[in-house]
Amino acid sequence: MVLRTGGTMSDPMAEQSADVEGVEQESARRKRVFTRRRVIAAVLVVVVGVAVLLAAEYRHLNSAQMSNAQFQEAVDRATELGLGWVRNNRDQLIGERANVALIFMLKDMHRLAPTPIMRGIVEDFRSRRALPAFWKRVVDPSFPASKWEMNAALPDEILDNRWLIYCLNPAEVALKPAEVESLFDTQRWTERKLTHQLWALWHLRLVSDDSRVTDELLEQLCRRITDENIRDPRTLDMNYQRVAFTLMACHPEMVRRRWIERIIEQQRADGGWNDWWWGLTSMHHKGDPRLSTAHATVQALWVLYQVRYAYESG
Repeated sequence: MVLRTGGTMSDPMAEQSADVEGVEQESARRKRVFTRRRVIAAVLVVVVGVAVLLAAEYRHLNSAQMSNAQFQEAVDRATELGLGWVRNNRDQLIGERANVALIFMLKDMHRLAPTPIMRGIVEDFRSRRALPAFWKRVVDPSFPASKWEMNAALPDEILDNRWLIYCLNPAEVALKPAEVESLFDTQRWTERKLTHQLWALWHLRLVSDDSRVTDELLEQLCRRITDENIRDPRTLDMNYQRVAFTLMACHPEMVRRRWIERIIEQQRADGGWNDWWWGLTSMHHKGDPRLSTAHATVQALWVLYQVRYAYESG
């Protein structure tokens, strides 16, 4: 006889095994959730930490640290120390390899605040024989430059200088059309070529009424220059140049006061500046780049003169 029932008999061992397996699965799930949460928490801690560091670095690079009175005093003191460096290194500035761009800056400083040492250096440069002579046109736009000499110099010069030669005499310098076009390109250039593009166009405006050199063009270039400076933690010759040229182009509203403070902080005991930041340099200098250099010093001092005498420094 077969006994029939309405269900099946339970197996206690199977039920126990199922319970254990369920507990293990739940434990494994909880461990995965816990591990995932730990990883997410660790990632968040890293992200927040990096954000805090970046915010602190941004503030250090771009937010003023001095009060108005402290800033004014620092600018005045640094300007006088820098002027002392110029007095003590006059021969370096006016030597055989005098940099005409620096002479222009010294001339502009004398315009802002007449100073005998500045006037003397500029006058000596004007009176000395320069080869090629047309470079004097940077300092004096009315200088009668030779168009043959200017055109002959083009093949041996870097693009930055070819731009400037063209801008000193656009009617008679035969710069390649593509290079002329590149001079007005607002997006192509960066770093030194970008600042030198602004420098060349500024001189083009001084010697001609070229309608292509608009306020909007110069403003756009200045904005790109200052955008680079916002992201650049270095304090080098390149940074001084960005600030100096932006002020030259009459856009002090784009210059952060902190950038001026950082320039002042880099002034050396001899009153000069150099092109050295944690082992990095933005230009090639003969000798030890940690020593004060004419190029860095005059640019930094020109920044201070413009801040002190052309724009309100408070």
